[in-house]
Amino acid sequence: MQVKTLVRQGTEEAKNKIYELSGLTNATEIQYLDKGSKKHYLKKFKDAGMSIRQINRLTGISKGIVERS
Repeated sequence: MQVKTLVRQGTEEAKNKIYELSGLTNATEIQYLDKGSKKHYLKKFKDAGMSIRQINRLTGISKGIVERS
């Protein structure tokens, strides 16, 4: 079992991480992607150390969807 380490990031730093990993210019644009792409990016955000709550808050995607991705 792999243990993930969450690194507390400020809001601006987390937004920049989303932009860097996804190529999007607005964090909420991820809501309009197809299901597969959305899941791919949410996993990348979690793997980068962002918390589920932080991803939820910045992207507008429900906590449950973020948890399952």
